[in-house]
Amino acid sequence: MVATKSTIPTSLHGAWRDVTKNAGFFRAVDWADFLLFVVPTLVAERVQDLVARNALLGLVQTCNLLMSWELSAEDQTSIRSNLVEWNLFLESLLSTADIDIGVFTINQHIIQHYPQMIDLYGPPRAYSTRSVERAIGEYSRSIKSNSQVSVNAGNIMIRLAQSQHVAELTTVANTKTPPANLLVYKWTFVPPEI
Repeated sequence: MVATKSTIPTSLHGAWRDVTKNAGFFRAVDWADFLLFVVPTLVAERVQDLVARNALLGLVQTCNLLMSWELSAEDQTSIRSNLVEWNLFLESLLSTADIDIGVFTINQHIIQHYPQMIDLYGPPRAYSTRSVERAIGEYSRSIKSNSQVSVNAGNIMIRLAQSQHVAELTTVANTKTPPANLLVYKWTFVPPEI
């Protein structure tokens, strides 16, 4: 990835770090972006083994589908078949001693349960914590106290709520209209005209 940095358009922002040297600094969202955007464009084309490439691209397709708000029956079938193909591929490598048993981590185990989770709970995007991961990081960086962490965290939450309220009041004052969330509640409780 670092070697291809010169061919990446300048409109793409971000740090082009070497994954092999900086893997410990990657968060889940970074790995997801790596899998969804870097693997199919830069990594897959370098994989010579067709079975390996298909298994890898199937995993990418599965992860892409898992981030959708809606999943059709066809999408769910694709997820199941791609995960079976990925698992069979890894098991074949394990049986020939090309990989170590350590490849089968908890993440590898959990991903095999996604079809059942989708059947029970719907698309994972609806209950994923991906969207709050960066917010949690911001809160963690804001907490400075080592002895009164809960008090400090509470003060940060109050400050954020106050600043959000001030932003809403400013919007109302500048536009002379209430924010959208208040409009939704207002229109929800207005009886229909007869």
